[in-house]
Amino acid sequence: MSNILRSKTYVMSLDPKKLEENISFKLRRSKILHYFISAFSLTKNDTTLITISNQGLERISEKIGLPYNQVYAYIRQFLAQVAYFRKLSQGCKIRRGSGNMERKTRIYLHKIHRFAPVFDYERARLNLKMFYRLFSKQRYLPSISTRLALVIYITDELDKDKKDKLLQKNIRSICSCSAYAYHNAKNRLDIDRLIGKKE
Repeated sequence: MSNILRSKTYVMSLDPKKLEENISFKLRRSKILHYFISAFSLTKNDTTLITISNQGLERISEKIGLPYNQVYAYIRQFLAQVAYFRKLSQGCKIRRGSGNMERKTRIYLHKIHRFAPVFDYERARLNLKMFYRLFSKQRYLPSISTRLALVIYITDELDKDKKDKLLQKNIRSICSCSAYAYHNAKNRLDIDRLIGKKE
């Protein structure tokens, strides 16, 4: 009982200023990363992660209206996390089983959203569920990296509030998905027709 009371007291004593700073930090990071992933290529030749130039960082800083040092810190951290995630996902072994595949994909989707909060996570989860119905109907299951890339792409495309869409090659880079696997699955499932995208 005392633990419950203690936890309630802690929640009620949160400093509103600190809470506001935390929300502001998340919004700033999301804004910087969304612009970066929409306007710059993350990789050279679809494999090696880039090192962004000072001119690129200055351009983002001017466009977003945030200090250069914040832009530099967020992007540097983001690129390090992308490199780590790509390494982690390449060694991923997933056992087949009912529900196991979808659960594992959802866990990885959440990991991506934590370091790249540039898509609506709740909407992506719903899209993933619908995706698995489509996979079942078509009797086709692409690799986990391809599933992640397609779910993020669909979620971003269906977000009407965002004018600047994430570059597809960057979505693939983050998810460690090859161009061949991504476009093969996208065409086989006829994704653009399903989401009503006009070529």
